[in-house]
Amino acid sequence: MRKSMIALALVAAAGLVSHSASAQAMKGSGSSEKQFQFGPQVDFATQSIGLGVGGRVVYNGLGTALNLPGLRALASFDYFFPGSGFGVSAKYWEINANATYDLKLSGVTRFAPYVGAGLSYDNWSFDLFGLGNASYNSTALNVLGGGRFKLGAKLNAFAEARFELRSGGALVLTGGLLF
Repeated sequence: MRKSMIALALVAAAGLVSHSASAQAMKGSGSSEKQFQFGPQVDFATQSIGLGVGGRVVYNGLGTALNLPGLRALASFDYFFPGSGFGVSAKYWEINANATYDLKLSGVTRFAPYVGAGLSYDNWSFDLFGLGNASYNSTALNVLGGGRFKLGAKLNAFAEARFELRSGGALVLTGGLLF
């Protein structure tokens, strides 16, 4: 499964690189939106996962590359702080790769709602009473919805709800900034 996730990430990266030249050419044609946006995010997840922090990158040129306006690719990494107790210390992180599609609202320019889906790769690790470590990885399907809020010429905020479809799936609420 790990090899499959790495292969998927490499294929996605190759696609992003191959389209970046055409995206850069289009940027000069009047579009004010940056092709790539980066930013920090804060998360809260159910299922005893708790609070997390991370980062996100959004590729706004996916729709242009595939001739589907409003389609975007986003990837994120989040590190959570699930806490510990009874001699067990837990750590949790996840990597997400999603595609989103903008929903059009006529006459609204500063808010862009979206829906999407994608994949999540998760890692739990535990320190058991100081005697040893255990860990496991899993993958999940993501279903998400949210919105971007235009705060200025180069700054957007976002809020998102993502449900990770797996055994004991979690609801993750995320908010952050994109530069």
